[in-house]
Amino acid sequence: MNRITGKPMIAAPGGFDQAAKEALNRLGVQWEPASAEKAYQAGRTQIPARVVVKVKGRFNRQIAYGKHRLSIERYSS
Repeated sequence: MNRITGKPMIAAPGGFDQAAKEALNRLGVQWEPASAEKAYQAGRTQIPARVVVKVKGRFNRQIAYGKHRLSIERYSS
C-alpha cells in the first residue's frame, strides 16, 4: 500500500515495466525489447516513455495496471 495515497501499488523493483516483463515470462511468451528500448540500452537515445516489447507467436492478452499499459509489437514474418 502506498503510504501517501493509501492505494495498492506494484512492489517490483523495476515498477510496472519489470512486473509486465515478468508476467510475460511466467506465461511462457517469447518476447524481446522493442527497438526503442534496444536503442536506449545501446546509449543512442533517451529513456523510452512507455514499455514496448515484441512478442513471437500468438498472444492476445493485455497487461495493464491502473493507467500503465504494456504495448506489444509483433515480429515481422
